[in-house]
Amino acid sequence: MTPSDAPGQARRVRSRAGWLILVSLVGSVLNLLWSVATPFEFANVEPRSWERFDASLVRDITSVGALRDAAVSRSGTSAPSEQLAVALWEVVADRFTHGTAVHTPTTRWTSWALGRLHTAFGHIYDPNALLRGGHSLNCDQAATVLMHGAAHLGFDVRKVALEGHVVVELAYDDGWHMFDPDLEVFVRDPETGDVVSAAQISVRPDLRGDHYQGPRAAGVSVWGQLGEESYRPFPGHIVWQDRVAALVESALGLADWLFPVLLLLWWVALENNHRRHRVVEG
Repeated sequence: MTPSDAPGQARRVRSRAGWLILVSLVGSVLNLLWSVATPFEFANVEPRSWERFDASLVRDITSVGALRDAAVSRSGTSAPSEQLAVALWEVVADRFTHGTAVHTPTTRWTSWALGRLHTAFGHIYDPNALLRGGHSLNCDQAATVLMHGAAHLGFDVRKVALEGHVVVELAYDDGWHMFDPDLEVFVRDPETGDVVSAAQISVRPDLRGDHYQGPRAAGVSVWGQLGEESYRPFPGHIVWQDRVAALVESALGLADWLFPVLLLLWWVALENNHRRHRVVEG
């Protein structure tokens, strides 16, 4: 390429870059407008034949605050107690079916795009988004919703990591009590009638067999010996990999709006630079 060709080559490069930015900007704005105009909804799964699912709750409970209020209304009390804990578990079990809530182009297009690279970045971690966007959650997501609801009600709460499954424990009456919102199980001691802890279930096969049976039989195999690493106090209950993904999800909520603005600024800067070059060359 001769020196006389350099300005023409530079103009062509700037022109192509400008068109690429413009197309990206238009696409981003259209996607953003589409996400605003359409309901925030992820893909949902039909309830399993034995699930408690109540479709009316999907419409009525769309935030952690609404979940808290529904539990108080159902139990008739706002004081942390077994009555309130069971009511909260019932509401979560009634509100959701089993599935995995992941972002779509209309819920958060940036998270959806990153989810194509690694599935963890496509998952939904925000409990209010899980309640607003549909009714199908996996065990970890259902546990997240239950824990946030319990914390709003004043319970101490923690997640218990099993073998390929997670459950939740709520503290009341000077002890921990296990609730499984995904497989829709909590276990009462046959002698006292109290809801038992995860530790009690892990060492008593009879408790597991009595409650994790039939369509829930897969839950028997997830219970092994529990160690200190099995318990994850709220709110630091997320393992570091998922914590990173959750932070990225939160940041990308801002990026949905910021990215088109940055593209526009880049386009303006490119055009201004192009005009200056034309003046100099002229």
